[in-house]
Amino acid sequence: MPQQKETQKMGTFLLWHIRGMLFEQRAPEGEIEMSKNDRLGPIVRALVGVDLEYHNTLIEVANRLNSSEAPAWNKLYADVSKVGLSKEKLVELPPLLTFDNEHIASVALNTRHDSVAFWHDTSETPARYVWPGFMTHVVAKAKPSEPSGIVKIPYAPLSRSTKVCDLLKTPGVGNFDPSKLSAIIAAMLAKQPNGESGDLLNDGCANLFPCGPVLALVFWRDDYRRWGVDGWDPGDGVDAGRRVFSGNLKP
Repeated sequence: MPQQKETQKMGTFLLWHIRGMLFEQRAPEGEIEMSKNDRLGPIVRALVGVDLEYHNTLIEVANRLNSSEAPAWNKLYADVSKVGLSKEKLVELPPLLTFDNEHIASVALNTRHDSVAFWHDTSETPARYVWPGFMTHVVAKAKPSEPSGIVKIPYAPLSRSTKVCDLLKTPGVGNFDPSKLSAIIAAMLAKQPNGESGDLLNDGCANLFPCGPVLALVFWRDDYRRWGVDGWDPGDGVDAGRRVFSGNLKP
């Protein structure tokens, strides 16, 4: 019994410690957040030596407080820590993605698009880097496409960190045909050629598009003043806060 109380006491201390570290490391307003890897270092060090039976609970704490829902979880874990940790699941996690009728990107596909001709590294506007993952999973499978008018694409922020394979199984995420996706991303870059604000995030965070077994991603590199495109495989991790575009297009 004394050892059990001591383990619980240690777990409670680490709960507060992790919560404090994550909130202390949040970037000041207007600055880019630390990467998840930078945050995980001190968390992993804090977990060393904790009784294994409490690891799942502590990992849940770390994941949730590192998500876009962090402020909402703050009070919950403050209350939990007053009575100590439990080996039981704390509460149900919020959905990874929630698509609605308010967050819709309208993209005009008014010209013929040839993915092979368009996707290459270039300094011409819109300047872009094209990485192998995008070439393999999108460009190599895409065919030239004809004009098809306006497409309406739902999008939503990722509520917490997860893996590509789990994100792709999320209800509503849909799937993009490579030919259509190539044309859509090209048209979206044309609307934000120099990293302007728009439907695509321009703060360095990835914009994600489901395409078969992978996620195609689009990101702005402010240091190089270029867009980048790549592909993430099923086992890759995805950080919270990324914008996910659904392949279930609106009529």
